[in-house]
Amino acid sequence: MNKALLILFVLLPLFIRAQVTGSNQAVFQIGNLPEQQPSDRSNLYNQLNLQANWQDIQLVLRAESYAVDDRRKYNKISQKLLRYSYNGFTVQIGNFYEMFGRGSLLRMYEIPGTVYEDTGTRQRYGFYRDIEGLNLRYEKNGWDVSAVYGRPLDLIIPPAYGREQRRSRLVQGVQALYNVSPLWRPGLVYLRSDANKQSTSYWGALSEGRAEMFDYYLEYNQQQGFDPLREGTPYALYGAFNFYLDAVALSLEYKDYKKFTLGFNEPPPTVKEHSFTLLNRSTHSPEPNSETGFQLEALFNVGGFNTVTLNASRAVNQIAGFEAVFYEYYADLQYFFYETWQGKAFVDYSQDELLGETERYTAGFQVEGSITALWGLALEIQLQQLKRRFTPVDVVANQLFSLSLSRAPDFSVAFLMERSNDPIEIYNDDTIIYWPALIVNYQMDSHTSFNLFYGRRRGGNACTGGICYRVLPFNGLELQITTRI
Repeated sequence: MNKALLILFVLLPLFIRAQVTGSNQAVFQIGNLPEQQPSDRSNLYNQLNLQANWQDIQLVLRAESYAVDDRRKYNKISQKLLRYSYNGFTVQIGNFYEMFGRGSLLRMYEIPGTVYEDTGTRQRYGFYRDIEGLNLRYEKNGWDVSAVYGRPLDLIIPPAYGREQRRSRLVQGVQALYNVSPLWRPGLVYLRSDANKQSTSYWGALSEGRAEMFDYYLEYNQQQGFDPLREGTPYALYGAFNFYLDAVALSLEYKDYKKFTLGFNEPPPTVKEHSFTLLNRSTHSPEPNSETGFQLEALFNVGGFNTVTLNASRAVNQIAGFEAVFYEYYADLQYFFYETWQGKAFVDYSQDELLGETERYTAGFQVEGSITALWGLALEIQLQQLKRRFTPVDVVANQLFSLSLSRAPDFSVAFLMERSNDPIEIYNDDTIIYWPALIVNYQMDSHTSFNLFYGRRRGGNACTGGICYRVLPFNGLELQITTRI
């Protein structure tokens, strides 16, 4: 804490002279995991973000705290960044985010507003992966060159384990891109990783471009010292092609990953990311150690803002001689009617042998619109059934129902109910489990909002921006207060 106070004291003059903006997120919980005691366990997570801008200098600070009645509480400055930009040059010292290419070799990221909870320690902390070190960037005259040196955060390791374990790896690398023409922007990448007294180097090449009716992207990365695309070579190959017409948009992605789980990368998943809860929870999580596949999507404008989307994706994993196949076929229709109403209906068929799930059918719809000048209504229903290996029920069935009422522009209340016969979710002798919840959102003013959750929250997989993570189940009350400075 003394170190944090010293940092604030040294940088205080900059804050006084600069334009300061920021935000604060406070999340209070009283409740616990299902079947865990005490059932009224309480904790408070808080994240304060400050940004000061003065001429060509920018200072960013993040403070996180976790208050709970045990030794896992903490209070610390978790990010600090000094950025200087001038005439195409940018220097960043501290905690920063960077990505080489589309992330196959290096990807740092943050999912704003998401609080991650570790299963073992039950510590809660911000969901982000940054690099602590130095970043130099030059963007001018067609060039885009970025060099990094620092220690990436392993966000799966909670703060309880300390900095040495959370930032045990050192990475240093450079990416150089040059804009030859709109149709061709080639680039080269080099990165070295040092961990456990061992050094591993990687190199890569990429190319991208666009024309009036299409754009493309191609990227290849591999570990140095191996022949390209040979058996046993750690590599990641990814390509994307998009084609546009007046009423049609087509996209194709391809991936081939072998032995490429590096701890600081996140290759493109090439699977559809869904906004519908049951589908999002069933999103396929890529395995960069061995995965080959594709995704094909077509978007049709069928008049006005009405659209039809068709999507097909497939991935094959080779694990210990076993071939696991994932595939998904998806279609939806989004339609606007009665001027202020819109609806969306979807159907989906998939399987994911890595999860042991086959014959997975999902369907649903949502309808929302205005009932008066101020009040709006939204209804959503989702149904899913699947077969899973080694499960005592023949068919696992999941249902979701949501009804919400909103008053523009500052208030909404929703009732959410989930139901399932999944034996993995049932903790007693029941055959059916329910997750009822009440959700209230209130925007007090342009700076402060309140979000209240009361009831039972189902755990499981959640995916945002190509990043998937585990959400723990929760029974109780959660209040989140977000303030903008």
